[in-house]
Amino acid sequence: MFATGCTARNSNELTDGAFPSANSCFAQNSENNGGVTSYAMCCSTPNLTCQVKTSKPTGNKLGDEAGVSCDSGWEIMGCSGFSEDGKVGGAFIKASFSSPDECVAYNGAERLNGETGVTAYATCCKTH
Repeated sequence: MFATGCTARNSNELTDGAFPSANSCFAQNSENNGGVTSYAMCCSTPNLTCQVKTSKPTGNKLGDEAGVSCDSGWEIMGCSGFSEDGKVGGAFIKASFSSPDECVAYNGAERLNGETGVTAYATCCKTH
């Protein structure tokens, strides 16, 4: 079974985002107050293989983006963003006819010096 989608929710606090591993989904609050819940969408089918690809972190400006694509022969099944320092604006799959689809995550606020940017996490799968 593979975690093909991963997201987080907290009705009381902001989150640092969520990120997948091959078979789990992790989420973290932007403060240490608890209450965050991670949600994984999972898939199990014969001959399915999945892996997680990550981008380099974004820059420090509001709206800065980071993106990552799957290798040739793999398809993006999920996309999420995460930063230890919070301020994740969101993540989405950017579809393209002329280049590979891309998982894009972006800053939701300016970052202070020393804060880590947002990393995009693409869940890539293929059958064989």
